[in-house]
Amino acid sequence: GDRDGSLVKEELRNVFSSYCSGKKIPENFLDERMREADKNQDGTISFAEYVEMMCGIDSVIKERAIDNISQLKKIFGNCAHKNQTSLTPDEMVRFANICGLTDCDKAQFQENTSFEEAVHFVIASPSHPIHQFVDLNSLYEVFDQYDWKNCGELDPNIAIQAVHTFLVNKSQVSTRHMMSVIRSAINTWGHATINFYGFIHVVYNVQAIL
Repeated sequence: GDRDGSLVKEELRNVFSSYCSGKKIPENFLDERMREADKNQDGTISFAEYVEMMCGIDSVIKERAIDNISQLKKIFGNCAHKNQTSLTPDEMVRFANICGLTDCDKAQFQENTSFEEAVHFVIASPSHPIHQFVDLNSLYEVFDQYDWKNCGELDPNIAIQAVHTFLVNKSQVSTRHMMSVIRSAINTWGHATINFYGFIHVVYNVQAIL
């Protein structure tokens, strides 16, 4: 963001675009994320709202993610020896290690990393639990491939095919069983069409069951 501690829609677009290798993010996907995360409806997403949204994209991830801000603050405080408001590169490596990222190099970090920047680094890292289930970039490519109308929404029957295409080489279960699991996951989404966020939701839930 612009270092004011909160995100507007355009900054949120940049966050998701970076996850999807610069691809165009559907407007309705961003609008839904803003509505969902902006609890106090002031038109911006505070840092706390951002962490909750990114860690809580699905209950499957929530169980495996460090998603409690007070817990993160405690870890940050334990690592910040010299200055309680920022971390040195060495301290930042320690913070990342405690959060489960073991492949960090201190050369990656600036001289002083704030709490917000430290948590954003952890969430945005490819090693974060959010990415252990699925590569968001390849998921977006499949979604885009099936979005024939180019409207950012898939009909349920098309979404079934798209999810199957994405998972077919990642699971040993029979196609018939997989299709029934996908169908029930799509039903739990509860909307007439499936946008990209719904697609992520369905894939996560199917993978958790399979």
